[in-house]
Amino acid sequence: MANQKFRFRAGCIDYGSSYEFLVAAYYGIHLSLSKDVSDFKLSTNNNDLGNFDDVVLEIKYKDGDEHLYALQLKHSGAKEDNISVHSFEAQKGNFGLKKYCNGFKDIEEIFKSNPSEIPFEKFHFILYTNQVLPKLKNKNKEADELKLTNSTIYRHDNCAARNLLNLSKADSFFIYKFRDTTETLDAKFLERFYLYTKQKDAQEMKCLISKTIFSIYRNSDLNVVTNYVNFFKSWWRGDYGNYKLTKKDIMLKLSEYILTPHIPEPDLKSLGSKSHLLDQVLEPFDLVVLDDETKNKIWATILPKHFQKKMSWTQPITSDEKFFPDDVKVPISAQGENFVDQSLKKIYTILWHLDKVPLVIKVSDKYRPAIYAAIKLSELYQDKKKFILIDDNFAGDEFSEDLKILHTLGDLRLLEETQIYKELRVSLQGRVTVNIEQLTNVDRVLFGKMVQMEDSDFLIGENCAKNLPKCYVNRRVPKHLLTAPFIDTLETDLFIISGLGAKKQLCNATTCNLDKYLILKQNDEHFSTKCVLTTDSCSKQQFQLICQLNRSKNCHHLQINCDGRIEWMETHGNIHRLRPYLEKEFDDSDYVRDVDVLSYFTNKINIICGDPGLGKSVFLNFMSYKCLEKCWILRINLNDHTTFFKGEHSLEETLQYFVESQSKDEFVKNVICAFLLEKNVIFLWDGFDEVPSTCVPFAISIIKKLAAEEYRQWISARSNTRYFLENTFSVLSLTIAHFNEEEQKEYIYNNLKNKFDGEKIEEMTATLDEIMKSSLLCGCFNYTGVPLHIHMMMEIFLKNPQKYMQGVKIFSLADIYQEFIEGKFTYFFQRAKVKNDNPLMQKIQQQFQNTRLLQYEIAALKASFDDETFSTLDQDCGTFLKEIEARDNVSLIVGFSDEKKPIFTHKTYEEFLAASWLSKNCRNYPHLREILFEENYKNIRLMFDLILARDSPVHVAVIYRNLAVLETYQGEVLKCRDLGGRTALQLACSWGNENPPVKIEHSVIFVEDNDEYSVPEDKNVKIVEFLRKSDPFEKDNFGWDAVDYCNKTFGLGSLEVILSQHRVELSRMNNFKNLDFLYYSVKYNYRNLFNQLQNYPYFEIKVNGSEPRTLLQFAVQMNRLELVKVLLKTPQYHKVIKKP
Repeated sequence: MANQKFRFRAGCIDYGSSYEFLVAAYYGIHLSLSKDVSDFKLSTNNNDLGNFDDVVLEIKYKDGDEHLYALQLKHSGAKEDNISVHSFEAQKGNFGLKKYCNGFKDIEEIFKSNPSEIPFEKFHFILYTNQVLPKLKNKNKEADELKLTNSTIYRHDNCAARNLLNLSKADSFFIYKFRDTTETLDAKFLERFYLYTKQKDAQEMKCLISKTIFSIYRNSDLNVVTNYVNFFKSWWRGDYGNYKLTKKDIMLKLSEYILTPHIPEPDLKSLGSKSHLLDQVLEPFDLVVLDDETKNKIWATILPKHFQKKMSWTQPITSDEKFFPDDVKVPISAQGENFVDQSLKKIYTILWHLDKVPLVIKVSDKYRPAIYAAIKLSELYQDKKKFILIDDNFAGDEFSEDLKILHTLGDLRLLEETQIYKELRVSLQGRVTVNIEQLTNVDRVLFGKMVQMEDSDFLIGENCAKNLPKCYVNRRVPKHLLTAPFIDTLETDLFIISGLGAKKQLCNATTCNLDKYLILKQNDEHFSTKCVLTTDSCSKQQFQLICQLNRSKNCHHLQINCDGRIEWMETHGNIHRLRPYLEKEFDDSDYVRDVDVLSYFTNKINIICGDPGLGKSVFLNFMSYKCLEKCWILRINLNDHTTFFKGEHSLEETLQYFVESQSKDEFVKNVICAFLLEKNVIFLWDGFDEVPSTCVPFAISIIKKLAAEEYRQWISARSNTRYFLENTFSVLSLTIAHFNEEEQKEYIYNNLKNKFDGEKIEEMTATLDEIMKSSLLCGCFNYTGVPLHIHMMMEIFLKNPQKYMQGVKIFSLADIYQEFIEGKFTYFFQRAKVKNDNPLMQKIQQQFQNTRLLQYEIAALKASFDDETFSTLDQDCGTFLKEIEARDNVSLIVGFSDEKKPIFTHKTYEEFLAASWLSKNCRNYPHLREILFEENYKNIRLMFDLILARDSPVHVAVIYRNLAVLETYQGEVLKCRDLGGRTALQLACSWGNENPPVKIEHSVIFVEDNDEYSVPEDKNVKIVEFLRKSDPFEKDNFGWDAVDYCNKTFGLGSLEVILSQHRVELSRMNNFKNLDFLYYSVKYNYRNLFNQLQNYPYFEIKVNGSEPRTLLQFAVQMNRLELVKVLLKTPQYHKVIKKP
């Protein structure tokens, strides 16, 4: 029903008149809430209804029937005041029937000339009072019938309006009609005339209004009833232009009073930028659910369209600015205070009534029922109102399905035919943008998070790009290529070879076609062949089936690539037997580009191993960023979670833990969980070599559980864990190629190009390239082409280019680290704007730097060693670590592990600083010398040796295995000592190829040897041979001689050189047993060691799980003829000459 004006009849304003707007207010809400009423029109003081003008109700029922009810109200202030019976027979007065009958006739005439939409025969006239008829004599009961002079009053009880108007007690009706006995009253009038007695008085009506409102709008603001009544009072006075009220008007007005107290006040001074996304969804959706973090974004989207000036939200507006054009009609539901006192909030509310803006509501748990009820009742109309709810606990199931609600990303699917759904793209971790419709697994994610992310280009999760260095150079990963002869050599293994089009003949062994093999093997478990061949690919499902049919064999899937090279794909069983046959030289086509690594290597577990500084962590960062798959990357620094890895955990616990550790943002967590459900997550485990030994079994268990659930995983570690990881997961490890000359120059150029001109860059690049080659080629570790050290040298160079262009060369690796770390302090002082021209200030700076360096060194010890070892040093860095917990201004420490151990910017910084402290204090802690020879601390030991060798070119040359430099100092070699009092020979014996003890059981030794028949060159032996004139039994400051160092490093190669000129009691080599000496003597042709043994017991050797062979057989296979002659003279070996 559209709003209509009515002719207003002014009445006196008294208590009875006030009763009029209270009755109207009650019936307004009562009829609005009635399920039987489709709509109605409500007016008061309606001049067209004459004597029945007080309250007029035009009701349309659900069944389509329409009736008009005109109420004449007679209110008495006294409680249950009796109506005088004689008053009905009076010509005038409140109850005179004649007066009302005449008024009826006048009304009839009016509507004959001006017909209503409702036929006059459906008009009903009600005399409505809180008074009662007189009670029966001696009884507390109203009479059912009273006789008057010309008529009779009788109880009717049936409500004229389907029981919608009667407000007497529920168990008794006080509705009466009149019967004319003298035909003095109009019959039509009597048929439609009713007397309603004992209705609610004014005070009861107020209570009833309040009770009705709070029954629907539970916990609503107490001012709602007052505001509602005041609205009706103003409307009743005609303040709003004498418009009839409809069901919609009243519901919207009530909704306004319920909702507007919960409009969050905008910060008009800092609204920020609008949300284009929110702006687009307001039209198609009726209700948009967001969160509190989007509040400013919401107001920035809504308010500027309508308010150009900054004004107070709640204070009256004093400007003459017009908010509504003259032709805009403000609906009566929007009326309220005088426009003279309008606030910005009120204008905004009027705009909502005009359907110009959505109403923004902040929902709290206390007021949620009232707010939801108000929204539901205001949405019962065809032109639904718009709402934005800030609601953290939205209950969408409380609303009708007809209401278009946008709460989650899944709700956007309602917009399939609109541009927003087709064009909205999100960025997964800053690496790949995808259309929202492709991400079905994030349908449950809240839409509000999308609005929050709009300023960050819809970034979900942390931006992977920020973890990449500014001057990244693309890396290469060599493929797993094998040499052909291994197929015939590894007799007990099964090979599945695919892609045979380029190479037909691979081996002399028996072969079988893949399809044929599967048929034969499934029907005959004893069927056997050496190779299973296919010209096509072998799927993972086919390979798994073959493995199931050959549980006792090592099964290897190989592929012939387009160059005819043999490439390893995957293995079921032991992997170590393939290692000796891995290619070590590669052509350009044998590498995979970093951008293709994730798609090329598709095993569930992949391993990347490399030496310190090779760029493994940066490579994982690059993989995270460049992964083009629509998946989630979980990049995990294992050292940050050592507490978690101290025990066994279920798969569910593991996933929950790493989801929680990835982000504090619930939205991001929900997205990760959605990807986990789809098994569409890649785990990147960084720094496996840094995991404490006590945690390793549990870390392995977790990785295996994830692999069993088909999650893809990549593990990075230093080279010393390579064989352990390969054997554990039956996967050959990958590595990253060092920078070649072209890549190194590209890196140098990229760092220089924005700082110097072209000609200067060319000269600098050549100089830097030369410095790097001479400084980074260390004999023990080859650091040429290692990105970390190239980066460090670039940083050092850029601090003072002129110094290094004039010929000052960095010599050792320790010098590089020392100067690099000192450069960190220099940069810190520069940022602090400390002046260097003051000698006193320079002294203060140096004192600060020395003190701070010591604190970093102790922190490095805490990070490197376990708690038990660190506690033996009586050092404390707790205060220092607490000081830098929020931020390390020198930028050497970037965070802390869950065990509260400091995490350095790079592991090698930690190792250098730990070595620096040890170089000054090691003599006081002799047990640390023993620890340094453990594999995990090999890099600390290298730094330690370089620091002690700082003033001795001879010792540096030994570490760098630079025989040419040694020869130039030939006359000084015997008398040179490093800062630890060590001779060059002692230092040389501390490095070299290791010969670890073998496993011995019942005269059988078991060897895991990656070079079973080949003997790798021990370059350190040449250095030891050059130094053989030195006294091997001289003690250093630590009380060790050269033989001790051979023992500590398992260096039998160095011992062999010493034995060539000196006799050594082999009992001093207490890390070895005689069988160890015999095996390695034959393997590496250590004749001096072999001859000194003299006793050659019989034993057998089992290498890499192969068939056992005697020491004599092994000597023959290794072509050690001199040793064979000796063994043939011993009875125990002479007897087994004929043994196969």
